Amino acid sequence: MPRSNGIADRKQEDSISPLKILFLTDNSSYQNVLQSSEDFFSTEANCLFLKMIQAMGLSQNDYSVALINSSKDWKSLLVNSCPQIVALLGASTTLAILEGEKLSKVRGQIIPKTFYVQDKTHQTKVVSLFHPDFLLINPAMKRTAWIDLQLIMKLILN
Repeated sequence: MPRSNGIADRKQEDSISPLKILFLTDNSSYQNVLQSSEDFFSTEANCLFLKMIQAMGLSQNDYSVALINSSKDWKSLLVNSCPQIVALLGASTTLAILEGEKLSKVRGQIIPKTFYVQDKTHQTKVVSLFHPDFLLINPAMKRTAWIDLQLIMKLILN
């Protein structure tokens, strides 16, 4: 199970290694990912998301998932976990985090971004991805999604 968006799972100590990836979504169905590993497997989209994570070779300590709807939690997690990459799941999350940019325009790009949270800042790379729900509706886009995941994997290795 991934680290949750709750700070309780992640003690705010300097000795904690930073996250490799913080996945952000606005889809409330992903709240299941954050609450229980049993619920994680309850939908096809959640199963597909897990397959994406496994294909990237990520361990449960390498990533976390947070809802942008609960802005305090994801912003705190972002600043305290210092992820190498912030992966935006879907068009609406991309619009919200990249201030009006469309997924179709920025997909496949690495976008440097500085996040400001209270008196802290965090500079990271942002990559927009197709949402697993979209990939279930449009399975022909899975190849393109795999190319995007490979881009993230290359960033992690460098």
